[in-house]
Amino acid sequence: MKMTPTSFHLLDLPSQVPAVGRILSGLSECEKLAWLGERGKLCSITVHGLGDRRVYTFESGIGLQCVFMIVGDDFAFFGDNTTYVVHS
Repeated sequence: MKMTPTSFHLLDLPSQVPAVGRILSGLSECEKLAWLGERGKLCSITVHGLGDRRVYTFESGIGLQCVFMIVGDDFAFFGDNTTYVVHS
């Protein structure tokens, strides 16, 4: 079965982001955020020191949460003691 953007079940964004990145590749940030917002709770948060970059929190339908920003087609995640980028 071929995976499509509408058939993808997002449970844990950080662990599923390689597949999410492939599905959303080439879309605008606004389109990516709309897709994520259809699959969980998405909120913009204020973070100082990142210039004009927007940072978001995401909570999946099963309650898993993360903080991230979108950099082109890549996602940068922020953890308690780490920051990492997952390249699509």
